[in-house]
Amino acid sequence: MLCQRVLLCLLVLILTVKTHTHISYNGTTEKIGYEILLEYEKNLEAKASGSSLKKPRKSISGDQNFVETRLLSKITGDQNWVESTYSSNIKEEQTEAKKLHKHQTLNVTPQLQQADAFQVPSPYMALNEGYLFEEHFVTTSDGYILALHRIPGPRGMISASVSTRKPVLLMHGLFLSSISFLALGPAKSLGYLLADAGYDVWMGNFRGNTYSRNHTTLSPDSDPEFWEFSQDEMAQHDIPALVQHVLTSTGAGRLDYIGYSQGARTALMAATDPSLAQKINVMVVLASTGARTLSGTEATNSQLLGEAWRFLELIGKREIVSHNLGLVQLLSNLCTGMTFMRDICTDAVSAYSGQQIIRDDLYQFRKEILPVILAHIFSGSSARQFSHQAQLANGILRKFDFRKSGNVEYYGTTASPEYNLNDVVCPVAVYWAVNDKRTPIQDVKRISKQIPNVVKVHQIESKSFNHLDFIFAEQATNLLYDHVIGLLDEYKQPLQVL
Repeated sequence: MLCQRVLLCLLVLILTVKTHTHISYNGTTEKIGYEILLEYEKNLEAKASGSSLKKPRKSISGDQNFVETRLLSKITGDQNWVESTYSSNIKEEQTEAKKLHKHQTLNVTPQLQQADAFQVPSPYMALNEGYLFEEHFVTTSDGYILALHRIPGPRGMISASVSTRKPVLLMHGLFLSSISFLALGPAKSLGYLLADAGYDVWMGNFRGNTYSRNHTTLSPDSDPEFWEFSQDEMAQHDIPALVQHVLTSTGAGRLDYIGYSQGARTALMAATDPSLAQKINVMVVLASTGARTLSGTEATNSQLLGEAWRFLELIGKREIVSHNLGLVQLLSNLCTGMTFMRDICTDAVSAYSGQQIIRDDLYQFRKEILPVILAHIFSGSSARQFSHQAQLANGILRKFDFRKSGNVEYYGTTASPEYNLNDVVCPVAVYWAVNDKRTPIQDVKRISKQIPNVVKVHQIESKSFNHLDFIFAEQATNLLYDHVIGLLDEYKQPLQVL
């Protein structure tokens, strides 16, 4: 009961709190807190050891230079490119940053031995770990501009100009971002492990999150239409655009796809289109059955959340769980300040993502890295996207439900259309956990029968492994990631160049 009350209070706080930190790459509007800028300057000065920055040992790609703690990114029209600059004078760099109001990223890498310290995640943390890193921008067919992060190979790789490595696209879960796949560092994060295993790793960001809060014509801050999307649009526009960009950039004919939770569900939606499915060599579904079959109180709560978008849009809260460093730091301090508060927060996180709370090694690790988890789970999106997931509670994967009158207007039918999983023809591997609330066993069996080409159904060998552990558990390397990489190796074929 206490965990439920904590979760309810956190949900109200998260959904209604005013957002202070927005990120925009297309030069529309961006608000950077003064404290963040001061921390950024302090970070630069600590590294400068004088009046100038030392030139980094590695460039991001080929002969491009970069500022050690950030990139200056720019988009022109529908062109997708990154402009990286290097400044030898720290004062000039600080002045330029203030003037341009570009995205600031602190040079902070989560260190487990400092887990009590507040951490600011950065997509450029890969640079600190000795990996090449690229940031691409992809424009969807309906005008959204998505950030796509790339680690082209293993640590110490010098150039990515010519690569015969097999591309793999990773897509994140609800309210997360691409950098969740890097959260625990090289030895414990799927993105790094794949790169070290010889894969060309691409990590995408869905529309509306911290790194894809952009559009060719709409402003996320002044145009409500920007936020009128559910997971349908992400499946229809985002995934096809990202897949095609990876294939075009690498010259590959097909890629491997790994989706976690929402990233898996939307991939299943997208792959009902044969033209998209044929571009996927193998699809790895982590912690998702598309839809769940709920009953009792869980079904009632899900029904209420499925309608929450109406109230949230009515009060002008179309963007929810957005990147708010002040809130994240507050929760981090609250949950780590005293032992009993850490226990309460760990129980709340465990109750949210698991069928039951089991206080074992996984639980203890979860407790240790609470600040890391909190720093990653506030990447934001739309109210409709949130409600869409809640609507999928009767075991049927279907389009967003506007209710009868709205469905007639949008779809021409009183019920929202179903996605036909029989049309997903690419090989699919399903990884699930018995303690994951998002993968009830009856739905694992259902999806395994509905999809015609399921090549593997793998249950995590742990009774306590829950939904968040797929991303935020050090044991995930042995329990999950090694198995996933082994599967991809089975499907590894000579690179098919277009």
